[in-house]
Amino acid sequence: PVPEIDHNKSIIEEALGLYLLLLDTASENGWENLHLLAAVKPTQEEIDKLDEQWYKTEILKPIHTTLLRTKIVRTAAGTIAPIHSADGNHNIFFPSNANKEIRRRIWRCCSTWIPTRLPAKVDVDVWYEIIWPACNKLTLDQVAMFIEQTDTINKLAGELSEGTDVYEWLKEFYATLKLSDAEFLSVVSKRRIFPNQNGTFKKKVELSRGARDINTELLDILKLLGTD
Repeated sequence: PVPEIDHNKSIIEEALGLYLLLLDTASENGWENLHLLAAVKPTQEEIDKLDEQWYKTEILKPIHTTLLRTKIVRTAAGTIAPIHSADGNHNIFFPSNANKEIRRRIWRCCSTWIPTRLPAKVDVDVWYEIIWPACNKLTLDQVAMFIEQTDTINKLAGELSEGTDVYEWLKEFYATLKLSDAEFLSVVSKRRIFPNQNGTFKKKVELSRGARDINTELLDILKLLGTD
């Protein structure tokens, strides 16, 4: 009956106000396990009891909008940060892959690169289940794009935490790529992630014409990856 639906809506709207107040208080006071407040995923059965479009626009949208700008993510650097920056751009990158091991390896690679923009290690798998389309997924291809954008191995080394061996870092990323055959083939075919002897990143196919153009630090690795 309509009166019952209207009554349910009224209760949920009141709960929304209390939730947003709780969220603000928890963030301001740095409560533990803040990410649990972002786990807003009602079941279809619950939604069926309401007007689904109303729920999405009047309840879920304001919740997600507030979550994006609230300091709710405990980062790998030990800080608490919002999912989006003040100007609305992506601020946090959430390691994403259906394979748990790949997710954790993505985190490990990037924790020496962008620790203030990654969730804490212990929260990686939880955030993977929580995030929604407005959140930025950190995939293998995204990491490869970051590498490509640095253009040279020296610039990449400058981006990594002090004391990080850039060649070992790359080898670990390549090894992570190999855990997914489909993603490996896709990324390697389109991204410039292999340094030549001048330290400039090139596509794999551009280095397969002769070993003399390949950085000697990576010759053995490239052979393992299937480069002649």
